[in-house]
Amino acid sequence: EQYESMIKLHKDFDKEVWFAAAVHNYIGAAPCNDMSDDSLRAAITACRRQNIDHFIITLWGGSECSHFLTLPSLCYARCVFEGQEDKETIRKRFYEATGENYDAIRALDAPNTLAASYLELPEIDFCRYVLYQDVFSGYFDTVLKEGSCERYDEKADELLQMKKHSR
Repeated sequence: EQYESMIKLHKDFDKEVWFAAAVHNYIGAAPCNDMSDDSLRAAITACRRQNIDHFIITLWGGSECSHFLTLPSLCYARCVFEGQEDKETIRKRFYEATGENYDAIRALDAPNTLAASYLELPEIDFCRYVLYQDVFSGYFDTVLKEGSCERYDEKADELLQMKKHSR
């Protein structure tokens, strides 16, 4: 809805409208593929409804996150654009394109996704808060909830298991 409103406003300029969506790799050391997928689906839908023919996806540099970790979202966007939103189809297309396990790469979002249950801050940028935490000052210790360290240990074990499914 928000994208459609923005597109309509830009159409008022009576110029050809292009839409540039972003994959969220610029937030920190870990990707945010879930957030990217949500925004990409909304952007593609809005562009279709508003008859926008020019659609690009951007990846920004300057962050700690590898661009390769956003490949699941790029694959997802292509599948959505082609009308294929079935997870199995997306997994298969991802493997065909990269030779990698879709779920194993998506699991690397974990440092950002753990915040919802264990932190009073928004999920966005969570891994950066923890990564750059000064262990001597404990600046962010007050927002960490009981059990967050154990949850990170569990996720680390899951990621090690996923390693078996990756090249």
